[in-house]
Amino acid sequence: MARCLFALGALCAASSAEDLSSACLSSIRVRDGFISETEAASLLRDFEGTDCPQVLRGHANVQLRLKEALAGEPKINPLFNFIPGVRKSGNRVMHQDHGELGGLRGSQYGKVNGTSATLYLESAPDRSSLGWMTFMAPGGSSVKQVEAFAGRFLSWDNRFCLHGFIARGDGHRRLLGPMALDADGELVGVAGESDLEVTPDTTTPRPSPEPKSCKPWCFLLKPKLKLWAIIPDCQKCIPGHHGHHGKDGHSTPAVHLAQKKEQPIRPAASENVDSVHLLQVTRGSGEL
Repeated sequence: MARCLFALGALCAASSAEDLSSACLSSIRVRDGFISETEAASLLRDFEGTDCPQVLRGHANVQLRLKEALAGEPKINPLFNFIPGVRKSGNRVMHQDHGELGGLRGSQYGKVNGTSATLYLESAPDRSSLGWMTFMAPGGSSVKQVEAFAGRFLSWDNRFCLHGFIARGDGHRRLLGPMALDADGELVGVAGESDLEVTPDTTTPRPSPEPKSCKPWCFLLKPKLKLWAIIPDCQKCIPGHHGHHGKDGHSTPAVHLAQKKEQPIRPAASENVDSVHLLQVTRGSGEL
């Protein structure tokens, strides 16, 4: 009887993980040409030379379009007449977005229990992609990658998806967002909790936390090392763990994820999908 109950529990857990993976991947929306080259150039001129979160004031037409894409009411509030933006560089580990979501009703910091989105304003100097936005469900085994190009709008269900970024190079990338709608339906900047640390302590090195595991299906992913670095279930596969050091002598920190109470989500706008790559990995099998 105990053996049957254990098998039933394992089956339910596997089914739940697959359902979560399906909910995450099916929520991802990709829309190209979301803004014109003229609009992108105007937005880029308003960026400051800092990696701190920024607010770009005005740009009413883009604001309305973004609110509509996030299933909000397309109207301009004079008190919140801006769009959140940020300049970033390098990779980002897998995380879920958090932010101040209470609007005028007061401080309400927490996880985005609905749709998060971002809009890339530029491509790489050679007009290729800046890198890959990478999505997967917590504990899932399916990874979806979407290339980052100028004018590409991406949205996803932050309740079900972890997301990260694999950069093609060391250059900066400027984008609108990551953003969500607050309780008043206004655009608000959000970020992974690690990205919200404005003045991290760099004087005392912190030991890298022990990665979670190295699952057999990790070896089916491509490119292996880049995906292993951001997927906790694969981080022990990286050369340099288990008491050894890799070629560069560095290890990759594990992902820390905060979960909070979930709320209903409003659907995102329709999309045109392009250059989206899905790696479907089945645990315990040799098939992609």
